[in-house]
Amino acid sequence: MPFALLSRRRVLGAAALLPLCAVGQPVVPSRAVPFEPGRGSHHATVSGALAGPDDDAQDHVLRGRGGQKLAVALASTSSATHFHVLPPQSADALFRGDVARATRWEGPLPADGEYRIRVFLERAAALDGVVARYTLDIALF
Repeated sequence: MPFALLSRRRVLGAAALLPLCAVGQPVVPSRAVPFEPGRGSHHATVSGALAGPDDDAQDHVLRGRGGQKLAVALASTSSATHFHVLPPQSADALFRGDVARATRWEGPLPADGEYRIRVFLERAAALDGVVARYTLDIALF
């Protein structure tokens, strides 16, 4: 019986710490991509601004279907601005602009669901208070 009580206390203690773990997780503001329907494809141009360190990322959200192609191009006033393409329910990016050192990406979507294009400042630039204006050109076809 003491072992069961000890295990129960450990489980309850660990569960009590879960909210503390989530406190440090930054919340990235998001907004829907306003597509203009066309001939079999959707196109949108969105603009925004990032100002570190408190406003250093923005998600642009769209719904896609497996097999569709997504094309994204980023233009920014700062070379420290990049984007990731995040698939549904995953933190593993389909594309990482900071690693690829690229401002354009085109590729197939692997599954149906909600995709996020996360535009962000490099951490050092955000901490320096860099302000970056950006434009994303997005096509889904």
